[in-house]
Amino acid sequence: MPNFTKFNKEIFLKRRRNLIGITIIITLYFLAGIELNEINILGNKASIENPIVVSSILWVFFYYFLYRYWIYLKSNGSNTKVNNELKFYHIDIRIDVNKTVSPMLKKMAIKQNNEKYEKDYLIEVLETRIFDIHQFTGSHNRKNTLLSKAELSSLIKPDISNEEESYEGVQVTVRCYKAFFWPVYIYKTTKHIFINQSLSEYYLPYLLSIIPVIIFIKAIILFLYNYISKLSCLT
Repeated sequence: MPNFTKFNKEIFLKRRRNLIGITIIITLYFLAGIELNEINILGNKASIENPIVVSSILWVFFYYFLYRYWIYLKSNGSNTKVNNELKFYHIDIRIDVNKTVSPMLKKMAIKQNNEKYEKDYLIEVLETRIFDIHQFTGSHNRKNTLLSKAELSSLIKPDISNEEESYEGVQVTVRCYKAFFWPVYIYKTTKHIFINQSLSEYYLPYLLSIIPVIIFIKAIILFLYNYISKLSCLT
């Protein structure tokens, strides 16, 4: 693998263009039902008898361009300019996600901690609280995976300016499955990719590549289904 010491904008744009181009071609070819019966090579026409060859070539080019684009970004991940831009938007997405899920997590916190604290007290304490879902860790000695149940245990010191009442630190624990955050994370990430030019420049090709990947998975499932059906008919 080449060792890129400096981020080359021209190489990046070329690989980005190749990936987006093959993505559009595959999408039109399979979803729009475009048929390619012949090709023109230096003025000579050649007919295509087997359309599977065309689709196979398209898939080879797609995964090749996807791999080359991923390798280049990965190799230049330590580049200061690129790294700083991506870090900035990752933090922006994280803040946006936390603001969205915090109201739901507050309700969970009130319900799961009502034996330790009174409901009204928790509502007042959590009023200005913003939970950070990145602080969630695996619970019950289970591996910390996206499908595992996670917990957030936090000592909250509310900033409530009331001379008559004093609030001590409140130890609040929230437990939920990490998959709970998937829809919000996907939506917020997609939104930021489209509205932020710098972010879309790097991640839009990945987002568009989801369409061919879905088409490919669907084709594999259909092939396996037909194959199993034929075997069932034979038996």
